[in-house]
Amino acid sequence: MTNETEHAGMKVLVVEDSRTQAEYLGHILENAAYKVIVATNGKEALEKIRTDRPTIVLTDIVMPEMDGYELCRAIKQDENTASIPVILVTQLFDPADLIKGLEAGADNIIIKPFEPEHVIFRITSTLKSLEKKDAGGEEPDLEVSLAGKKHVIPAGNLHAPAILLSTYDLAIRNNTELKEAQKSLVAANEDLQKKVGDLQKAYDTLLRENKERIRAEDALTRENKRLRMMAGLTRDTVMDQLLDLQKCLEQADVLRENDAAMAWDQIIKAELVLLQTIKTLR
Repeated sequence: MTNETEHAGMKVLVVEDSRTQAEYLGHILENAAYKVIVATNGKEALEKIRTDRPTIVLTDIVMPEMDGYELCRAIKQDENTASIPVILVTQLFDPADLIKGLEAGADNIIIKPFEPEHVIFRITSTLKSLEKKDAGGEEPDLEVSLAGKKHVIPAGNLHAPAILLSTYDLAIRNNTELKEAQKSLVAANEDLQKKVGDLQKAYDTLLRENKERIRAEDALTRENKRLRMMAGLTRDTVMDQLLDLQKCLEQADVLRENDAAMAWDQIIKAELVLLQTIKTLR
């Protein structure tokens, strides 16, 4: 737990053109008992440093008027403000950006997005390292080359390791997050493969059921056709039998007075036709 009493009276100048980011940083710092001053760009920050000197400066890099690199360089090149530690707060994470920060004389770096405890740790560690700084002799500037371009890191910058460690810490966190994301991706892929397998099984089942349905429909069509044909034949047969029945009855009616025996034969024949018709309908 951070000891808030040791921060009492320490002023932190937050240089940030985003109001939301400035308020978030201010909230973190005020909760740790720091006094917060806010500027929206590098030029405004320099004016506030002259009128109300801060203990430490936290500055964004990408800003209008004057960016964070220019502000840091201006602070470090002025003998009246050179001792004020500067921490770059940025979303940029590239070796070239790191070298630019060192070249400008930055004392530390905080990579966005950040946790409140990381911000407080960077500030306290930077301030403590300044207290232990050796006031010995001059050291030569450090010249480094990156992508074919030379950069000069100011002499005696004892905070270069801290900046490197802060970016290394971010790389470790990003790598851990990447591994977790990879695990989640593998799990999601396995789940997707299972769902694809289940979907394939369902598709195969549906395909078989569809083939069976088609066969059943074909069979039903054939049966309906047969039944229609049979119904047609039955209707024709019944009509023929009814006509025969009608003829027998008409003959019986004609013969009943002159030839009762022949009339009776026609009635018997009509009865046989009737029985055949009933059998056909069954």
